[in-house]
Amino acid sequence: MQSEDYPYISITLTQINLKENLFEVQAIIKIAHQTKSYSFNILPQQDNNYRGYLKLNINDFDMEAPRKLLGTIQVDPIINY
Repeated sequence: MQSEDYPYISITLTQINLKENLFEVQAIIKIAHQTKSYSFNILPQQDNNYRGYLKLNINDFDMEAPRKLLGTIQVDPIINY
């Protein structure tokens, strides 16, 4: 994923709203000098832990999924975060 060129990901939470038993989160994610806004939910877990999921497509950040073995194997551009 071009980690040598872009070793950092910036995640800024811009808004958090409590809805029943979950948190609705608005965030700005910056990868490879591209900035995108996302919405996702965070759910409380045991022992004051929280878990949220977000699917990112690296193509949204003008990046290509890596290819191996002369292009016969390509990594999925969707990242489950």
